[in-house]
Amino acid sequence: MQDIRGTIGRIRRLRPFDPLRQFRPLHVLRQFDPVRFVRGGGLFRTRATVWVLVLVLVGVGLNGAIARDRERLQQLRRTPAALELPAPPRPLAANGPPTLAIALSEFLQGGTVSTADYEDRPAGVPIDTIILHHTGVGSRNRATVIPESWQNDPRTSSAHFVIGRSGEVIMAIPPSATAFHILKQAAYPDPATGEPVNWINQRSLGIEFHYDPSREVPTEAAIAAGGKLIGALFNTYRDLDVRRILGHGIQTFRDNRHGRPVSEPTNLLMTQDLRLSPQFPRLLAAAASISPVVADAAAAAGGVEGLAQQIRAQTLAGRDLSLTLDHTWQAESGLPVSPLPPMEAQGQRDVIVAGSRPHRWATP
Repeated sequence: MQDIRGTIGRIRRLRPFDPLRQFRPLHVLRQFDPVRFVRGGGLFRTRATVWVLVLVLVGVGLNGAIARDRERLQQLRRTPAALELPAPPRPLAANGPPTLAIALSEFLQGGTVSTADYEDRPAGVPIDTIILHHTGVGSRNRATVIPESWQNDPRTSSAHFVIGRSGEVIMAIPPSATAFHILKQAAYPDPATGEPVNWINQRSLGIEFHYDPSREVPTEAAIAAGGKLIGALFNTYRDLDVRRILGHGIQTFRDNRHGRPVSEPTNLLMTQDLRLSPQFPRLLAAAASISPVVADAAAAAGGVEGLAQQIRAQTLAGRDLSLTLDHTWQAESGLPVSPLPPMEAQGQRDVIVAGSRPHRWATP
């Protein structure tokens, strides 16, 4: 009982909480008389000086920050935001003879390509993507039959290049035109943002490897020629992005009526069970031997194997994203279809062949 009474007594003796008294700076200011403080010579003798100076400095700092923010806001209102221009491409230097030969298809050579199989590219849209395919046709048929089949195909299908089993390369549609190698107009994810980008045909180059994946794998000659073609394209079209070397499996429609196997090109990019194909790093190694852009990307990924795994993952991510998209691929672009003069096609072919020379970064 005495312990309880003692505790109650101690509680009664406690002073009520006074924030001005308990918080020392406010307590000092409440009792501070500036006139008496100066006359009494306390300016240099009391700790109140420290608190006053601290509070004054804080107030000055806050006022200065507010003034600077206000001036900055007014400056932003007066001047428009500056455009962030992309850095110009680094210059390249070629060394050695061309490593690739490209033939024009008989229809491109004769100026008779079906107008249902291409259209003009829209102005201002970069060519930044390469899409890899397999033809699905057995190698008993020559590679030249592929452009011929597109001539008579009502589904408006085509690609820019066909690579045969012996390593021959055929240009069927010049890169200056849009080919319909992913049906008509489809979508893919931008690797920088993950957001879908539509009209992939308008910003891409399509390469068909001629083999039937149910019975065949790409030959070493086709892999070497395909890699050199990719490297030459990177040397020629400087907007191409290594992260946008993709398989056709990037587009799989939800209803699966128009879908393609997600592993396409099967046995080149991925196996049928979606593992990385051992052929794909060899394809990228051939490209890296021609293009320093691809070589740098491979080095940053820890080698061509790491870069191949990144491209495989990007293709699978595109498959997942495509399943959530509205299927607008049937929409027509409304772009014109201009003639394809054989001489212009030959000029583009010659530039790409020159790009197949091994390149390196030019020294300043």
